[in-house]
Amino acid sequence: MSAGSKIFGKDYLSSTPGREVWIPLRLLPDGSISTISSVVVDEGVATGGTNLTLIDTTKNWGVDIMEGRTVEITHIATGISYQRYITTNAATAISFDDLGVAVLAGDTYRILIANSPMEPQVRATVHNTAYLTPADFLGAALAPIISPSLFRCQVACTVSGIFYVTITRAGNTQTVAYNHAVALPAGALFEFDTLVADGDTINYQYGINCTIQTFKVLEIPSAI
Repeated sequence: MSAGSKIFGKDYLSSTPGREVWIPLRLLPDGSISTISSVVVDEGVATGGTNLTLIDTTKNWGVDIMEGRTVEITHIATGISYQRYITTNAATAISFDDLGVAVLAGDTYRILIANSPMEPQVRATVHNTAYLTPADFLGAALAPIISPSLFRCQVACTVSGIFYVTITRAGNTQTVAYNHAVALPAGALFEFDTLVADGDTINYQYGINCTIQTFKVLEIPSAI
């Protein structure tokens, strides 16, 4: 078996009897095995761009949440795929090193993250952003990269209010209050954990208009 060959190994840390989890591994040149794989965290169709940027006006990404991840762009005119590391991003645009061709409206893309079953991943960040209830904090709900996981969120808002998580499964959404449905004090920083599994998507809401001072979501695999 040569270096770079893809093999699979059983994840004994998070598997349960009868529901074994197999994770992709890769044989490295020194004979060791890497457990890091690439996972698609977002995808879409470009509405425009340049040789340095891709624009998708349907998105609402957190600023620089995609930094360091890889974008794979398939050019609509040629069918050729290009990969670049993302250097920065705005709500509807990502930037990268020179692609050599301009991104066109209609180009498809995927955003990938190097993923290890033993490393937490930053999944969302919001900073100093006006919020109007009952909107979601995030433009797109989050699904787990590795199942099961804990989604740990950290939040502080300028106005005292009740903080909620919305959990959707099989088309049914449940809205659950954190902190025993007691309002969070204005300007205070809180952390909350939510267990998520395959088929779940979650988002977050606040009970009153405010400015979100800071909000982050970290996905922590259950193997940790």
